[in-house]
Amino acid sequence: MKQVAITLTLFVYSIAAVADPLKGIVQNGTTNKPSAGEEVTLKKLGNGMEDVAKTKTNAKGEFTFNAPAAQQPYIVWVQHQGVTYTQAGLAGGAPVAVRVFDSAPSVKEISILNHAIAIQTSADGAMLNGEEFYTIGNQSSPPRTLVGRHTVEFYLPEGRRSPSRAFRRVKPN
Repeated sequence: MKQVAITLTLFVYSIAAVADPLKGIVQNGTTNKPSAGEEVTLKKLGNGMEDVAKTKTNAKGEFTFNAPAAQQPYIVWVQHQGVTYTQAGLAGGAPVAVRVFDSAPSVKEISILNHAIAIQTSADGAMLNGEEFYTIGNQSSPPRTLVGRHTVEFYLPEGRRSPSRAFRRVKPN
């Protein structure tokens, strides 16, 4: 009997050592209230992104995953009104805070704040490379996310194609 109790205790401690809680809260930035019932997915970085677990937020907007220990942070994905919001988090680390915003098919307060074009020649002078940079601002009040099939479109002259496309999201201060 004593051996069974010791074995069971060791088993329980070994499970606790393998998984740490990854906790978080989802806050609706449009209503400034917790966002209840949101679908939350925990993803692991590796060769692509692998789904580890799924859950939903409770009435207070909270969620918890028992996540296996990992070398890299996990990515928490929250789906809200057709838009995906992401935040990195560590199992056993500080709670993850994810802000979501109500979406709308039209947000008139979105505008281009800055536009710059950088052109340079290649080292041998045989090629001219150009890059175009945009800073897009959203001054909607209350804040909303633009959602739709084509939220931002860029057009190239007929017969031209872009050799590469890269977009980077910069978080507001």
